[in-house]
Amino acid sequence: YLGSKDWIVKMSTSLPVVIGDSPFPFSVGIAACLGASNCFRYVFEDLLNGFEIDSDFEINLLKLYNINKDELADLSNISLGNFTLIGMGAIGNGFIWALSKLESVQGECTVIDHEKIEPSNLQRYCLTEEQHINLSKVDHSKQFLRNGIKKIPLEGNWNKYLKMLKNWHNKF
Repeated sequence: YLGSKDWIVKMSTSLPVVIGDSPFPFSVGIAACLGASNCFRYVFEDLLNGFEIDSDFEINLLKLYNINKDELADLSNISLGNFTLIGMGAIGNGFIWALSKLESVQGECTVIDHEKIEPSNLQRYCLTEEQHINLSKVDHSKQFLRNGIKKIPLEGNWNKYLKMLKNWHNKF
């Protein structure tokens, strides 16, 4: 059983866990990743050495970094500035999914990927379904970047991006 509420992630192997509403996508995303990890280990246990399913736990994401909830920055108005997302694979999909769940995010995102969505991507990418096969990963990502995020799609690889910038010394 998996669940989350605000900044808390919970898992139990025997009892349902308490869940609640939250304006933050991070705890539910982590719960989903941990659940998928346990399913993977269970399904492939014969092929894995040292296989174990996670035991019951509760993680307060704020306490991981010694953050007091009262000191937490206001997440209703986040400015990410100009940033680059290299690759719309599983991690890129998760990142865009989390951004799409935040109410008010601002910035300019350059999304770089040179591939199309393939059938083998569907089980790893949280933003894709069968009807997305053969779509450009970059074009597909645009529909999820909303709110105050300006999208700059680039179908290409890192090398093409650096050539376009003509600035090999830029700090990324």
